Amino acid sequence: MLSNFGDVVYYLALMNYILQLADTKIALSMVTISETIPIFTLIFAGVWADWTKNKVDTIIATQFFRVLLYLVIGLAMGFAPALWIVLVASSINVIADIAGQYESLLYLPLSLRIVPQEDREAMVAVRRGFGSILQIFFRSSGALLIGIMTYQSLAFLNAGTFLVSALIMCTLRPAFLKILPALPLEEKEDPSENRQEKHLVKDTLASLQQTYKTMQEIPALGFFTKMIALGNMTAIGPVLTVLMLKEDKNFTIISAAMTLSLFMIASLVGSVMGSF
Repeated sequence: MLSNFGDVVYYLALMNYILQLADTKIALSMVTISETIPIFTLIFAGVWADWTKNKVDTIIATQFFRVLLYLVIGLAMGFAPALWIVLVASSINVIADIAGQYESLLYLPLSLRIVPQEDREAMVAVRRGFGSILQIFFRSSGALLIGIMTYQSLAFLNAGTFLVSALIMCTLRPAFLKILPALPLEEKEDPSENRQEKHLVKDTLASLQQTYKTMQEIPALGFFTKMIALGNMTAIGPVLTVLMLKEDKNFTIISAAMTLSLFMIASLVGSVMGSF
């Protein structure tokens, strides 16, 4: 949640930064593409995370890695607003998002090992509901921070949240290593298969096929997957909001950052209600 706070503030700041440029549409396209590319890598990240044996240390490494990435963005933000800065920020954002999704998937085996099976449903609901409530707070406070801090300071703030997250994980590391075996979850080996060789694409396709088969066997899963897909279409909202803010000054509520925050908060309220 702490690193999510930095991401939320940075995203709001970048969208607000775009509005200062003459080529807003081009800059917005760069940011949108940078946010879209990691969606396609997500299907491979799960298998990649499963292959990773030392998950705790890898989580810490990805956090320190993102500290360095956002320090670079912070240095770039020190120059006068320009399209090339958006290009640099967008390119780094792709790498940071891929590292972030990989890190998030590394947490899953840890939680499966620590939380008893009978408590997992409640864990997911509480974590999602609590996370959405915090996201509302993050977006509200982020809009305020944009008004009092420079874009460079906000990028450094994001780097700082990853640094604190890494230090927290370093503190928890001894406890994790005590309760986790070398492989967090046992994998049932199929004698008919040779698992010595691993193929990212083949294993990912096999995983997708198994997921589809499970959805066919349990109709409710297929229904909810379709509903989630429809709900995710609202992700285009912030992009359209930025375009509206650029074209029509009367569209603004208090400030551009506050307008973006309010739109995102409205969608989060549904997530909180659904979790409860």
